[in-house]
Amino acid sequence: MKMLPDINLRDHSSYRIINGRVRAQVLLTGIELFIFDYLRTAKSAPEIAEKLHSHEANTRLSLDGLTALGLLEKNNGQYKNSAEAEISLTSNSPAYVGEMLLMMNNFTAPAIKDMTGLVKDGPLPVQTDMGDQSIWVEYARTMANYQRCGIARGIAGIVAKVEGFSSFQKMLDLGGGSGIFSIALLAEHPSMKGVIFDQPAVIEMAEEFIAEYEMQERLTVMGGDYATDPLGRDYDLIWASATLNFVRDDLPRMMQKILKALKPGGVFISFADGATHERTRPSMFILENLIYGLNGTDTMFDQGEIAEAMREAGFTSVVSRTIETPMVRMDMDIARKTD
Repeated sequence: MKMLPDINLRDHSSYRIINGRVRAQVLLTGIELFIFDYLRTAKSAPEIAEKLHSHEANTRLSLDGLTALGLLEKNNGQYKNSAEAEISLTSNSPAYVGEMLLMMNNFTAPAIKDMTGLVKDGPLPVQTDMGDQSIWVEYARTMANYQRCGIARGIAGIVAKVEGFSSFQKMLDLGGGSGIFSIALLAEHPSMKGVIFDQPAVIEMAEEFIAEYEMQERLTVMGGDYATDPLGRDYDLIWASATLNFVRDDLPRMMQKILKALKPGGVFISFADGATHERTRPSMFILENLIYGLNGTDTMFDQGEIAEAMREAGFTSVVSRTIETPMVRMDMDIARKTD
C-alpha cells in the first residue's frame, strides 16, 4: 500500500499570498463605493444596500469581508468603521488615502494582469507619458493626505533635532510635491523660510496647501526641472523626500549641485528607500517596485547608496538612520557641508 508522504507543512504561505488578491479587491471595492462614508455611525447591511442601490446579500458579504480585514466592526448585525478606517478611508478626512490607493492600483493593474508575459517577453512599449505633469499633480495631491497621516509631523520632529536646526534661516524642498513636508518642517521652527522646487504644474497645486496652512509669508515655490535648472543658493537645509530616484543614474552630479547650493555648514537630508538582503527586503517595497521594474524602470536605491554618494561628493559628515513609516521602512541620510 502506498503511504501518504511524511510531510507536516503547518504554514501554507502560498495560500496566504494568493488570498492577498481578494483582500486588496475587497478594500478597493469599499473605496470605490464610498462604503466608509456611510459607516461613520453603525448601520445594517440592508441600510447600506439601500444607500448604494446595491444587491443586499452581496453588500453584506462585502461588509463582512471588510470586517475580516479589520476595517469595520460588526456587532449584532450593525457595521461601523474601525478607528483606522474612520481616519484614513472616509473621503472628507484630511488624512483620506482612498484616492492614493486607487491610483496605485491603476498604475500597477496592467502589469499585474500580464506579469507572466512581462517575465517571458520583457517590458511592453511605454503606455503612459510620465512627462505629463498632470500625472505628477495627481500623484502629489493624493500623497499629501498620506503625509498628513502623522508621518510629516513625525519626520519634522526628527529633523528639528538636527544640530543647528534652530539657527537655520532658509530651506529648499527638492521635488517637494504638495509641500506638506515643508509645512511640517517650518512649523517646527519659529522663523525659517522655505522654497518648494517642483514642476510648474505641481507647484501651482502646492500653493493651495500653502494657503490652507497660512504659510504664504514663509513658504514660496519655484518651478522647473531640478535635474537641469538652477536650485538657488545659500540654503541652510535642503530636504529631498523620495525624489532622488529620478536622478539615480546621475547621482554624483546631483550631489555636487546640492552641495554648491548649501551654505557652509548647511545640511542636506535625503529621505528615501534602501533595499537590503541583495534587493529582496523590505518585502513590501520590493514588491511595489517590482511592477515598475518589470516595465523597464528600476530607480530603487540600495541601502547606503545615497550616503556613499554624499561622502564622495565632499560632504564632511554623513549620519544615517532607518525609520519605520506606515507604508515601508525608509532611510534618512543626513549630510553636512564643511563650515
